[in-house]
Amino acid sequence: MSSNEKTDLNLLNEIYRREGDIVDSVYGSKQALVSEIQSEENDPEIVLSTVWAESKWQEKSPGDQFEFDAQSHVEKELERITESNFVVDELYNDLIVIWTQKQVSRPREEDQTVRSYLDNDWSPLFARLIEPTLLEIRGRKRRRHQLNAEFAEEGAARKVLKERSDESVLDDLSKVFGEQLESLDLVEVRFRQSKLPNGSQITIRNISGVQDDLQDESINPAVVSPQIASKISYLKFRDQQSDNIAKIKIERQSRGFSFEIQANYISDEETQAIKQVIESKFNISFNKVYPYHLQYQTDFILHQILSGSVDAYDTYYDELDDRDKELIDPYINYNQGSEFVCWGCRTEYDEEPDTCGECGNESFEPKDELVIDDDQIFNDVLDIFGDIDQTIESDKRDVKLQGVHTEEKEVGTSRYVHTLFRRTQDSGSGGLEATQDYRYEYFVYPLSGRKPQRIGQYLLNTVFITYGTAFEQELENFGTIHFIELLRSNNPSELFIEAVEKSHRGMQDRYRKRAKQAINNLRQLQSKVDTGIIEDYGGEEGPEDDFLDEYSAKKFEKDVFHLLKSVFSFTERWGREGKKETDGCLIIPDGDSGYWVGGYDPKLTTDIRGYNIRSTEKDKVAYYILEESNREYIEDVLKRDDPIDAHIFVSDIFREGQFEPTAERVRDWFSLVQNGNTDLEVPIVFLRVEHLIDLFDIFESNYTFLREYPGVMATFREEVISELSTHEGFIEFDDESCNRIRKKLVQELDTRDKDRDVQDYTE
Repeated sequence: MSSNEKTDLNLLNEIYRREGDIVDSVYGSKQALVSEIQSEENDPEIVLSTVWAESKWQEKSPGDQFEFDAQSHVEKELERITESNFVVDELYNDLIVIWTQKQVSRPREEDQTVRSYLDNDWSPLFARLIEPTLLEIRGRKRRRHQLNAEFAEEGAARKVLKERSDESVLDDLSKVFGEQLESLDLVEVRFRQSKLPNGSQITIRNISGVQDDLQDESINPAVVSPQIASKISYLKFRDQQSDNIAKIKIERQSRGFSFEIQANYISDEETQAIKQVIESKFNISFNKVYPYHLQYQTDFILHQILSGSVDAYDTYYDELDDRDKELIDPYINYNQGSEFVCWGCRTEYDEEPDTCGECGNESFEPKDELVIDDDQIFNDVLDIFGDIDQTIESDKRDVKLQGVHTEEKEVGTSRYVHTLFRRTQDSGSGGLEATQDYRYEYFVYPLSGRKPQRIGQYLLNTVFITYGTAFEQELENFGTIHFIELLRSNNPSELFIEAVEKSHRGMQDRYRKRAKQAINNLRQLQSKVDTGIIEDYGGEEGPEDDFLDEYSAKKFEKDVFHLLKSVFSFTERWGREGKKETDGCLIIPDGDSGYWVGGYDPKLTTDIRGYNIRSTEKDKVAYYILEESNREYIEDVLKRDDPIDAHIFVSDIFREGQFEPTAERVRDWFSLVQNGNTDLEVPIVFLRVEHLIDLFDIFESNYTFLREYPGVMATFREEVISELSTHEGFIEFDDESCNRIRKKLVQELDTRDKDRDVQDYTE
């Protein structure tokens, strides 16, 4: 817009174009707004600011309300907070804008150097006097908390809290499955947990309404039903007249749950009308908190206490039945604090002072403490698993776990219940395991917060015993047993096999998610080799390459593992920082009960001549072969006292002429450490990244049939094992190896009826 166009009239036209609905609702018309601006009694700037603030007020959802003893106290409190980090603009129509200040770090460039400086960041909250002594604040929750703390310092403003309800609301909430509303359509519902096998979240959405689908027998009661009304996360309703959509969220806090309405861009009158319809139909209140113990949610309360929440303990412990107290008493230690905490800035004091030395606040609370005995929880889980059956059968899934063995195992800094068993599935159930069975290693881990990194890094088969905050976590693709459920159970073996099956079904999804990123990285790496970028990259004047700059040996090791794990799901990653051990172990089922086992080491290089396998590395290989062969899991479970079958080097580029010398050096060392009694019978395999990618592509392109037909998977594995096996000293796994595998697979597929319906399975 040119300077000539920046006129008062054009400004008004632009404001009306953007905020015409607001102007009409507040002033009646555009001309009435002009009259207000021209009135000698009004400040034009405040009039226009009121239009802006009214727009923002309607854009925001209902917020916090504060009550004052008298109207004069409102004015005094607004004056007082301006002495702190707030600026107050009082507008017309009982609107107030309160600007909150926060220091943020921002970069600035000076003298070609970028430095960070602290700047003041101002953000508005929008307030309105609903009644002469009742002030409502809308805006970002974090900024509202900042103002809440400021109001609490003086004590003149009391936050209006929702009253506690003494009734259950679940039966009324379940009416959402069938109760029609006169003026509203239910267009979306989100369940935090469903009746699907893994309990996955589910969202049902239809702008025409979802209640018919909620009642449809194809999902009710198999997937969702009134019995899981407590799992509703939110509901969305569409007003039939205005088409506006309001969201009703179920907020879960330590003292109970409440209903909150998010009605952005909806007028206060329409918002209130929507609330009244919902309250009358479902017999709920937006002004109440519904305690969990009255909603048949005792387990939620117990886990809240086991999370260490002092609020949950203070609110609910005395309300619990004696039998529920007895469940958690061995694991909690509640101490009434002798220290005091400032309500405003949270500074701690040994004795209660008159005022806080940090912020001047005069309000303090005792610092109570709730200590959770995680070690005792682990020990009791270990004892329970020590007594589970050695043979466990699931009637639901025709699955059997045999030879179940459990023991404590420390991995890194975490303690696990380590379990070993054979898993078999009866004939006729479909999938490979209808005819074959395999040995599995599962780690049982009591989880109260975040998962140990090792579980994700090493893709361990895991069953979580959840308690505390983990009770509500979405642990998709993992088996879970709630700790309280385990304590109550008369049959922990049944809980275990169900958790194993959930983990079993989800593990392929875990592997394939990781493999997707891994294959992208390895394809990029291979493209640098194919296009000659690596050849120039290493030189002094070579080009920069963001991918090669960031792609480390550690990332390469991880990508190789994720690719191997997605194709051969028994593959393990073992290499630890500073430990003398191979990076991982490729494990391929061989026949009905045997295994082909090979240690592997990824070797990344940007040297166009190829990775240089130095003499020290060759010497280590013989040591690795012996160490891997003597690992308890391999020696006792997989190979039964036989040595491993191969050692594999994986690299983007191998150095010419090193294959045979490497094999000979390893043979010499192997003979030396065996006192000359044996020759090397464990070949060295050289696998280039391009051929690993090719092998992965063979697997992916035939994935459906490999998962459907036991014979196809068996043929694929047999041919891979054949290409990795030799009586010579080394193998170069190359294009011909991949072609032979592909050809054998095509021959096997030609004997199958590919039009038959697919039956998925996981192993």
